[in-house]
Amino acid sequence: MKAVFETILGNIKKPDFELNMAIQAYIEGPYYFGEPDCPRSQMTVARWRIVHYRKLRRMAYPDKEETRDDAKVKLSSSDPDIRGAGQAQLDQYNADCLAVKARFPKE
Repeated sequence: MKAVFETILGNIKKPDFELNMAIQAYIEGPYYFGEPDCPRSQMTVARWRIVHYRKLRRMAYPDKEETRDDAKVKLSSSDPDIRGAGQAQLDQYNADCLAVKARFPKE
């Protein structure tokens, strides 16, 4: 199951069309058996996205430790170039988070 979500995660930042193709491949693949309230034969991409909405949203966010925390360290530097790089990195992190919020608004 983890490998399946890694495949979907690999497509999470791509346009919805490509993400939907990855989800469809998963639904039609050998490792999907349906949901407790929806057998495999009745599952659609739209329904799968609803059932797994919270997980999709969580997976779409950038890695906080890798990006934001690294930017904060750079911002504490006395070197203006490193501080500038840290600010640019933090700005990009914030923009990426806002994009996730727009794509996957809270339920």
